[in-house]
Amino acid sequence: AWLGTLFVFRRNLRETRRRATGFAERERATATLVQSIENDLMTCLVRGPAGGAGIDGTDTSLRILSRGVAIRSISGGQQGLFRDLQSTEVRFNAGGRTLEGRRAAADSTNAGSFSPFGGTIAKVRFRYYDGSRWLERFNSSAQDALPVAVEVAVWFQPWPGEAPDPAEEAARAAAEADPERLTFDATADPFDEDAVMDTETMLLPPPSPDRVRVIVIPDGGAP
Repeated sequence: AWLGTLFVFRRNLRETRRRATGFAERERATATLVQSIENDLMTCLVRGPAGGAGIDGTDTSLRILSRGVAIRSISGGQQGLFRDLQSTEVRFNAGGRTLEGRRAAADSTNAGSFSPFGGTIAKVRFRYYDGSRWLERFNSSAQDALPVAVEVAVWFQPWPGEAPDPAEEAARAAAEADPERLTFDATADPFDEDAVMDTETMLLPPPSPDRVRVIVIPDGGAP
């Protein structure tokens, strides 16, 4: 009996460690996303030098033009001004269930590839407050203004009715197939809950996000 208990304890310990590691990766990815967006929104532009939007966002992606301290050339001319203008892009990769981002000089012809922040994320939603309502799309050039605020919402787990995370399912299957696992009854469960589609869950409102941050933009709103 004690040997069976030991096997169960070891399996549960591995599962707990796996879940803790996954949670830490999600937290780190979310913090990186929020910090990157918040920093860039503090110095973002309504539009860039070429007339492009300073903020161009959808519900799953966001591009921000921002700058730090304005730099003049040694000669005192204006050609050196805004040389530190940079473009930051973040997006949610639904297929890979990851947060991705990239940063480059705004006038660069090679923005580079997107890099994942790490962790497995179920869903991300960006929204933009124009002073009277929340929008799922925003273009500061077309609006001729910055949004008053940007909301970043992140869900760690799939919504009811959605497919579970493949990585989570694979890890769980591997744990259950552990040769050290002590099995007393190999009979298949005829009432497999995972195989039953609960149509009522499709009618429920979306669950609350695991992490949500509303970032207020200085000088946001109508000009």
